[in-house]
Amino acid sequence: MLGLHKTTDEIIESTLASRTNFVRALFERPDSFAKILPYEEYLTEAGMFVLKDGSLGAIFELGLIEHEPIEAERIVNMVESLKSWFFLPEKCTLQVLFDQAHIPARDPIWNFETSGFKHAHPVSEAIYKARLETLKSFCEGKSSLSPMRRRALLSIRYFPDRDNMKSILRLMERGEGLLFDTMNAMTMEVSEFSQILAQFIDSSKVPLKRVNGADLVDFLRRFFNPKEYLERDFAPFNPHISISEQIVYAGPTGSFEGLIREGLKTRTITLKTSPRRVTPGGMANFLMLNFPFRLSLNFSFPKAAKIKSYFDTKEFFLQNSPSARARRQQQELKEIQERLAHDERCLFMTFCVIVEGETDEILNQRTRAITSVFHNDLECEVINEEMIGSGLCMTSLPLFYTPSADHSSQRFIRIMNKDATKLLPIFDSYRGMENPLQLYLSRENNLVRFSWMANPISNHTAILGDTGSGKSKFALDAVQAVKLNGPQSVEPLVFVVDKRASCEALCREFDGDLSVFTMNKEMPFSPFRGVFDDSKIQFLTKLILTAVKLTSTSFEMESHHLAIVSRALKEAYLRRVREKGVGFRDGDLVEIDSEIEVSVSMDDVVASMSGLTSEDEFESLKEQIEDLITRLMPFYGDGIYAPFFRGQSKKKKISQKLLYAYDLEALDSDETLKVLMSMCVIQEIMATMGRPENLKCGGVLYIEELGCLGRDNPIVGDFVVEAAERMRKMGFFLIGVAPNPRVFFETEAGKAVWGGADNFFFLKMSPDNVRYLKENSSLLGSAPLEVVASLETKQNEYAEVFYTNKTGTHQGAFRYVQSNLDRASSANSEQEKAALEKEVSA
Repeated sequence: MLGLHKTTDEIIESTLASRTNFVRALFERPDSFAKILPYEEYLTEAGMFVLKDGSLGAIFELGLIEHEPIEAERIVNMVESLKSWFFLPEKCTLQVLFDQAHIPARDPIWNFETSGFKHAHPVSEAIYKARLETLKSFCEGKSSLSPMRRRALLSIRYFPDRDNMKSILRLMERGEGLLFDTMNAMTMEVSEFSQILAQFIDSSKVPLKRVNGADLVDFLRRFFNPKEYLERDFAPFNPHISISEQIVYAGPTGSFEGLIREGLKTRTITLKTSPRRVTPGGMANFLMLNFPFRLSLNFSFPKAAKIKSYFDTKEFFLQNSPSARARRQQQELKEIQERLAHDERCLFMTFCVIVEGETDEILNQRTRAITSVFHNDLECEVINEEMIGSGLCMTSLPLFYTPSADHSSQRFIRIMNKDATKLLPIFDSYRGMENPLQLYLSRENNLVRFSWMANPISNHTAILGDTGSGKSKFALDAVQAVKLNGPQSVEPLVFVVDKRASCEALCREFDGDLSVFTMNKEMPFSPFRGVFDDSKIQFLTKLILTAVKLTSTSFEMESHHLAIVSRALKEAYLRRVREKGVGFRDGDLVEIDSEIEVSVSMDDVVASMSGLTSEDEFESLKEQIEDLITRLMPFYGDGIYAPFFRGQSKKKKISQKLLYAYDLEALDSDETLKVLMSMCVIQEIMATMGRPENLKCGGVLYIEELGCLGRDNPIVGDFVVEAAERMRKMGFFLIGVAPNPRVFFETEAGKAVWGGADNFFFLKMSPDNVRYLKENSSLLGSAPLEVVASLETKQNEYAEVFYTNKTGTHQGAFRYVQSNLDRASSANSEQEKAALEKEVSA
């Protein structure tokens, strides 16, 4: 014994003295780590993986469901439909891995080039880039708004039947027979597993997308090399080399508690007892956590005889125990046995949550947050793994779990299949749309790539929110985003009917034309400006007679009134053209001073109207003409409305613009003037849209507050309805904004916009406004109404928005986070402008 002891000491001393062996023992981890990974190869044609122990596997990425706007009944039905996942045979295991991670600042998604915009307007491009940089600055936990990416992988591992043939008989066979039998058995197993997978896919109500070899390698590389993965490109997946050899580059180090990968430590929290309270959709509560974590659910399917034996044994011992706890457990056991008798299935489930962080302080903070969800929402106990954390972390990886792991860890719980469905993490936050124009964050910090112009036919839009909710800023963001589309030769047109000139900055940046209606200053706008064609005369005739009707309620319009006004308009215009004159220039007959626009006023029209009595055609209508001139007195000469109907003398022709804005705030005090000027503005916009050179451009008309168009006049409502239909045909879309729902349901213009809208956006509203919306509209169900009622606006941080299309098939809530450039382009108060100037000077 003594000699043996000396020999052992010598061996230890010689090993420690060898620097080579010592260094290898400490630092040569990647090779040995690759050996414990189970992955071998990927069968492309079969769409499955072959693992080192001969088992087969398949991995799917789940199409996660955006949970916020879903009605309770639909959530229950959706969760209950997942029970088909647990019909797998006993030779299979099922893994679900939900991964929530920060989007790193080095991710390619933060490059403008990946957005797919070509030939964007420089201003819109600058605004989009500025928001990209703002959201990028929140990355990696630097802010409570740090952007997240969530995905879930479902893995099915299939263990073929063991060969029952005795080994001695296999040794007696010739090589050809052994090879044939082996290949035949393998082919049969692959075929059987393929049928299992096909049935699983057909039965699943959640979309499943196959994960191939390259996708798996990419996922595992990101896990084992979290920092190096983002700093350089890795070699592409090689199907001729074992998958396990292509994953680990910077070898992780392990401890009992967890793994350390490039400075990031893991910690595992395991479910100890079955949850007492699990509601369908309750797993969405984990989405409120604003840090990375992984939810891992591993299921195996024990034989029914094994389950029966366990419960029978437990029942025997409980019957002989007099304690109250035993009586309670016995009652629960009877319920379980009753469910088993009705063909429910009992499963083995290991439920783990893996958190990561660079320091113990971060890990402790995140562990407390995870534990809080388990205690408060699921009412169950958990174990903070200090001895087997690294092993449980590894078994959470796709296709890593085997039933034998349950025997070593002893962390599985028995759970019925219908209860297990309620624990499946299939929910996600709002993700947005394909082909985005705008960039936002969901309320659980998903990156939302959104487009309000996603509908293929029409995109008329209604925006509703309280004063101060940020609705105007959000609407202006939708307006400027239009300019991201298309080459400059067909740049979309934008028209804004505004109050308080909130689009003043956009007009300046986009070289737009801004018309501000002010009582005490020269009017920059006239109903008579523009091309004087038949449609213009027809509109002005309708406008003048509407003006008479609004100021003289006893007036009844007849056909001869139409003839009088239209003829007077033509005569007034022709006289102005003759006054302007013609002359010779370089031998050609041209208009003199052709750069000056021909301008007609209401005074000209009235003068022409009074002259009509000298014509035979109108001689018999002398009394009607005089009556009409008398009723028009408020609109010409020194009349109260005359400044708004005067011509623009010596006004240069307006060059073609791509943004036109009209500020109607000064008209709020007079309902008559508001109606008439609204009709003029909309007509001018429609005429500009209808020009041949503009029909191929498309664009948007944004009405900042629908109340500025007049409240109770059906003329405006009819006009908006007609304009909306014509705009849809021309490829232009209407955005209507209101500070309370009554504008959409009690004003004619609001009713027209709400009825024709295809997109609806809601911002923060008071409880009274939410209640009014619920009582007067069936657009939103109970769940979306709850979301709308919970919307918030935080000054200088974000405004929460809820979107739904007309059919309710696409809904979601998100946060509009402004960059400094966003704020500068949408400032609509002197305080905001002063604050921005102070920031710039600082």
